[in-house]
Amino acid sequence: LKLRKPRQLTFSSGRRLAVIVPVRDREHHLGVLLPRLQKKLSDQGINYRIFVVEQDVVTALEVSHTSLVMDQGRIVRCSPSADLLADSSIREAYLGELA
Repeated sequence: LKLRKPRQLTFSSGRRLAVIVPVRDREHHLGVLLPRLQKKLSDQGINYRIFVVEQDVVTALEVSHTSLVMDQGRIVRCSPSADLLADSSIREAYLGELA
């Protein structure tokens, strides 16, 4: 990787970039990466979406703005993360807590 030289990404008008960031016990790194990545992409005028993939549901909901709940590969809910975290039916179904 030391030999690689950074270069600006090029996109056709109207195209979007999806960035998928897997996270596992690296919340601190995520807090450093996301602001820098968002600034870099915004400065270049790139239309982007960042998807953070985390198996720890509570952590994912605490660090995100909007979350998708998937069940058997299907999206069953898309809401602000704080709403999902506060929803007793989500907590019971996916966190094993009694409503």
